[in-house]
Amino acid sequence: MQEFSHKSVLLDEVLDGLALKEGMTIIDGTLGGGGHSGEIIKRIGPKGRLIGIDRDNDALEHCKKKFENNPAFIPVKSNYCDMVSVCQSLGIDQVDGILLDLGVSSYQLDNVDRGFSYMHDCALDMRMDTTQALTDVKSFCSLEPKADGFVNYVQDDLKIKPEQMLIDRAQLLTLTAPEMTVLVGGMRVLGANYKGSKDGVFTKKKECLTNDFFTNLLDMSTVWKPSSKDKNKYEGYDRESCDIRWTATRVDLIFGSNAQLRAIAEVYASDGSEIKFLKDFISAWNK
Repeated sequence: MQEFSHKSVLLDEVLDGLALKEGMTIIDGTLGGGGHSGEIIKRIGPKGRLIGIDRDNDALEHCKKKFENNPAFIPVKSNYCDMVSVCQSLGIDQVDGILLDLGVSSYQLDNVDRGFSYMHDCALDMRMDTTQALTDVKSFCSLEPKADGFVNYVQDDLKIKPEQMLIDRAQLLTLTAPEMTVLVGGMRVLGANYKGSKDGVFTKKKECLTNDFFTNLLDMSTVWKPSSKDKNKYEGYDRESCDIRWTATRVDLIFGSNAQLRAIAEVYASDGSEIKFLKDFISAWNK
């Protein structure tokens, strides 16, 4: 095993903040290389208790050797989120301080075998607990996008309206309203939807960059009705035959229902706008 080397961050500030005294019980929920814990143990003495929690076997083995025969040190393999149950299992009902140094350590970044860094030619692993069968799913859940209107993706349990999420994403990308509009329209006809969904693909010329999204969206011979199967989806019926022509999401129809976005859509749907649409799409795509 590579030597576990890690420089503790804000060590003096942490020690001052904990206001340590002999006999205290402290939880270090992110034990790591034991830099903070080592200084804490010196100050709480042999009658104190330092509960060092970590999911990383390398960190735990390193600290067991580092604090060998020190009666104050109690190593526990667990997640700091479970510190209450950890204390209960140890018969501890009260602690005097808790330390969380969140993130990854330089050891995990520098160790090629751990797969935490893009600096090395190795498999991207990123498991804090290497005994897990899969990559650290819990830690990455927060990174999963809730919605992406540009590819018509939305999670089933999303509480925010997906069209609001589209506007938010467009702002993050510093897109103007016309740029956002032309990108969505172009990406729909190019078939860029999540998992190949047909929602919003208002064209018969598949994967061709045309302004069909706008001409068919604003076609008055189509009547839009909410889908009985999905609250975020709509079905476009032929006004005369009552046959279903298209399916769409709330994000697609916002370009027809919002006054500002409809005005932009009407420009791209007008006769002779094909060249303008192509130029604007390319410009927005390259932004």
